Amino acid sequence: MLVENNNSEKNSTDKVLDIYSVQLASRFKRWCVAFIDNLMGYFFVFAGVRLFSIGENAELGLLIGLVLY
Repeated sequence: MLVENNNSEKNSTDKVLDIYSVQLASRFKRWCVAFIDNLMGYFFVFAGVRLFSIGENAELGLLIGLVLY
């Protein structure tokens, strides 16, 4: 039976968390980052469709845009 030792030393991540306090981003900052991320995604997909579509084959441009994103 495996029993955890409560007197064991702290691992490296616990030591780092003791030194640096963690501060989460606000809702507005997270929303802004998600908005910018979506704009970049739409831009690359649109650019891929417009630039790399050969003839009527828009799927290739869509795929290239997604890979670029």
